[in-house]
Amino acid sequence: MSHTSDLPRSAAATGGALRAFILRLHFYIGLFIGPFIFVAALTGLLYVVTPQIEDRLYADALYTDTTGSARSLTDQALAACAYLETDLDVSAVRPATGEGRTTRIMFSDGALGPSENRTVFVDPVTLEIRGDMTTYGTSGILPFRITLDYLHRNMLMGDWGRYYSELAASWLWVVVLGGVVLWATGPKRRRAVRDMPPPQRRRWIHATLGMGLSVVLVFISITGLTWSQAGGQRITDLRNAIGWVTPSASTALDGAVVPMDAHGPSAEPNHRMAWQAHGHQGRQRSGIHQRNSCDLGCEAGHCTDPHPARQAAAKRLCRAIQPHRPP
Repeated sequence: MSHTSDLPRSAAATGGALRAFILRLHFYIGLFIGPFIFVAALTGLLYVVTPQIEDRLYADALYTDTTGSARSLTDQALAACAYLETDLDVSAVRPATGEGRTTRIMFSDGALGPSENRTVFVDPVTLEIRGDMTTYGTSGILPFRITLDYLHRNMLMGDWGRYYSELAASWLWVVVLGGVVLWATGPKRRRAVRDMPPPQRRRWIHATLGMGLSVVLVFISITGLTWSQAGGQRITDLRNAIGWVTPSASTALDGAVVPMDAHGPSAEPNHRMAWQAHGHQGRQRSGIHQRNSCDLGCEAGHCTDPHPARQAAAKRLCRAIQPHRPP
């Protein structure tokens, strides 16, 4: 009888020890990933109001009070080139989207990080330089959002921050499931929330919020791993292995290869029409090239503008944005 009566007691002791272990694990892992969750949530909220914040921070560079007819994009790009003290190539141009906005001329700079550009903000009417700052990508992401992005990605700690974020995201679902187990096996609430002692009330609020957000947190953990440094590459390899990738159009040509002489004037009628169309497109491209050269004041890579500063700027601009001459 004594041995039989000890079985429930032993099971209760085992269950209590397991619950204590899960509670301790939940606590320590929560301390470890807490900074990551706080920073990720804060930067995610700031992303929502980034346009409004940047409009205030960079109002002088983004907006202008001048009115009138805008100068050509060539003149605006040349003004930005002349402003620079170093020889940089134009990587992209974002024209002003409306009256009172500035044009962004982006330059490739080897001293900056990957995908970063040095961007000069030009008044399209007066060609006044309104700003000079580092932006990200061809869309011209401004410095505030760049900082938010790095803070969200690696907490401004480089590769160490990325590994910490990945480790935290990997353990987030363990914390969530441990909290669900603690909630399910915990004592039932026997009194109203307002009658609880403060420590018990805080635990009840924590458990209620955790249960309500459990699905969202697990989703964030899974999707966050797809963008991580080590785990993300493994997920990409798995997707490629099972064919779960974004469809893309094939650039391979089907059919037999047409001999070179089939494109000549003595070819079949259909081939002769294709050859003529090809020649017409080549002349069109050549005309576009000549018009660009005239607009930039360049001919065969030489600038015809007599002003030295504009001459040097035009050479850089020609080198950056002129298309190659067709054969």
